[in-house]
Amino acid sequence: MIQKKKLDQKIKKMFATKGNDPTKIEITPYRDWRIVVIIFLGGIFVSLGLNVYLFMRINEEDFFGASVKKEEIITFNTEKLLTVLEGFKKKEEISEALKKAPTPIIDPSI
Repeated sequence: MIQKKKLDQKIKKMFATKGNDPTKIEITPYRDWRIVVIIFLGGIFVSLGLNVYLFMRINEEDFFGASVKKEEIITFNTEKLLTVLEGFKKKEEISEALKKAPTPIIDPSI
């Protein structure tokens, strides 16, 4: 109980202004900067703790939770291969026909 009272007093002291009426809204830079610094340091400690936690979990290879799958047998689809090869043959025939065809002479005066 004594520890709790001391902690409560320290928290009240941290946010209290010295020699001013607490009901007035006054500029108190020491209190304001103290709050900013405490929040900043708290954020740094939280970030540091989170980074250490993530590092430890990733280092143990437990973080991502990927389960090992059974090896699947990969089958080769010959029908699709044949259709692709036929398409290539058709394109080759078309390009050969275009190469052998005479080029038309375009008259620029028209």
